[in-house]
Amino acid sequence: MFGNSFKKLLSLGLIILVTMSLTLAVDAADEGLISHWKLESDGTNSVEGAGDFILPDTGVAFETVDGHKGISITRGAVIYRHNWGINIGSNFTIAMFVKGAPFEGYEILFAKGRKDEQCHFEVYLESGYLCFYAPSLGDLKSGIYINDNELHHIAITFDGQNANFYVGGENMKTIEIQGSVADGVGEAVMLGLLVEQMFGFEGFISDLRVYNKALNENDIKSLAGVEIEPEPQPETGLSLVSLIVASVTIACTVVLFKRRRVTA
Repeated sequence: MFGNSFKKLLSLGLIILVTMSLTLAVDAADEGLISHWKLESDGTNSVEGAGDFILPDTGVAFETVDGHKGISITRGAVIYRHNWGINIGSNFTIAMFVKGAPFEGYEILFAKGRKDEQCHFEVYLESGYLCFYAPSLGDLKSGIYINDNELHHIAITFDGQNANFYVGGENMKTIEIQGSVADGVGEAVMLGLLVEQMFGFEGFISDLRVYNKALNENDIKSLAGVEIEPEPQPETGLSLVSLIVASVTIACTVVLFKRRRVTA
C-alpha cells in the first residue's frame, strides 16, 4: 500500500515539476505580442484579429535561410495589409530576421501609414545601416551595418525614454529620445516598401514581430536564438524549481512517516 502511495505521489510531483519547467521555458517575450507574421509559407498573422499580409502573385518566394523559413522579396513587390488596427505608442518592440545585399540608398523593411501622417513609422536601411523613423521621434540612426549577405536578427525597442537597436541579440546602440508614435486608425502597413510604394527592399525577411512593450535583453536574445546565461539566484531563498523539488521531498517524507506509525 505504501509503495503504491509513494509511486503516485512521486508521479504527481514529477508531473508538477515537468509542467512548471515547461511553463518557465515558454518565452516571456510572448507576453505583449500584438502582431506576428512568421512568413513561413503565407502572410498569415498568428495573432488573432491582427491582420494578414496580402501577397502579390509575383516578386516573392518562400525560402529557408540558415534554418529559418521566410519570404524572399524582389525590390518593388507590394506586400501590404489594409486597416492594421495596431498602435505602438511609446512602448514597443519590432523584431525580425533580415538578410540583404549591399545597396546604396533607402530600403524599407516595415512601415505603417504614409510619410506625411503623424502615425507613420518605418524600420529602414540607409545604404545597409539600420534606422527607425517616426515624425514625433525623428530619424534614429544606429550606425549598424547589416547588408552583408548574412542573416541577422534585428530588434528595435522603445520605452518612451530610450530607443535600443539590437543585432544578434546584442544591444548595439542606445539613443535617448522622449516621445510617442501617434495613433492612427485604419492605416495600411507594408513589408519591404513604403505605403507610397517607394524605397523597396530586396532580400529575405522572416519572423516579423510587434510588441506593445519594450522587451528586455534576455527576451531579445531568446528571439534571436542566442543562448541565455541563467540569472544568479539570491544567496537566500529558493528558485521555483527548487521549491517544487523540496515540496515533493517533504510530501514523500510525510507519507513515509505515517506509514511507519501505522506499522509500529
